Amino acid sequence: MNLATCIAGRSHTVRFAQFLDEQVFLSDTLSKALLVAHLVTLLIFLFFKWTAKEGGVFRLLKDALRTNTTQHIEPARMSLGTLV
Repeated sequence: MNLATCIAGRSHTVRFAQFLDEQVFLSDTLSKALLVAHLVTLLIFLFFKWTAKEGGVFRLLKDALRTNTTQHIEPARMSLGTLV
């Protein structure tokens, strides 16, 4: 039993080895397919979810490159009272 199982008291893992042949499970093709699927999922979220409010990823990047990067941003002033 691993640590997560001990903490949760039950197992919630997906065991691909139970559903796939061992040769397929250990193949490079499956690992590459899972990696590509993960990257595609991240790109879908990047283009359609995470940057939707800003008008998309390309508009966000274009606006970021247009802004003056030499301007000085002052940190917020904190006192000891705000930390406590």
